[in-house]
Amino acid sequence: MRDAIPSARGRALLLLLLPLLAACSTTLLNQRIERRGGGWTIALLKLTDGPNDYGWGVMRYVPGDDERFLWARIELRNDSSAPQKFNYDRCDLDLGDSRVLPGLIDRDFILNGPAPDVEEFEPGEAVTRMLIFSYPEDQLPTRFSCGDVTMPLPRF
Repeated sequence: MRDAIPSARGRALLLLLLPLLAACSTTLLNQRIERRGGGWTIALLKLTDGPNDYGWGVMRYVPGDDERFLWARIELRNDSSAPQKFNYDRCDLDLGDSRVLPGLIDRDFILNGPAPDVEEFEPGEAVTRMLIFSYPEDQLPTRFSCGDVTMPLPRF
């Protein structure tokens, strides 16, 4: 008869898997929705519900009570013939008659790394960014806006 107490190897494996289990998310949208406006091409590539934490260095961010993180992966391209600045506070998800701004902007690399709220892009320069919104647990957005464009979202 085997003991119910896990072996040292089993405990080590469990400890390795815990961060992966904590980083669970649900994909709400996984298709490119692209719009142009104001000298920019903006594409919403993916929208996920979670994970509900964001770590960078020694910092760790979590949503407030009764909220969760919605992660929007976007691609942004400067279509003008001159450098332009883009302010991510121009991006939002709707919440009824209100709007929710991203609380965090990530550079969308393998390792987490925050991006500034405002970035300057050369003509034709394109980047991907992860916009992280703290959103009420019992609601879902119906549209994503960024800059001069609005994208309706499918019913989830």
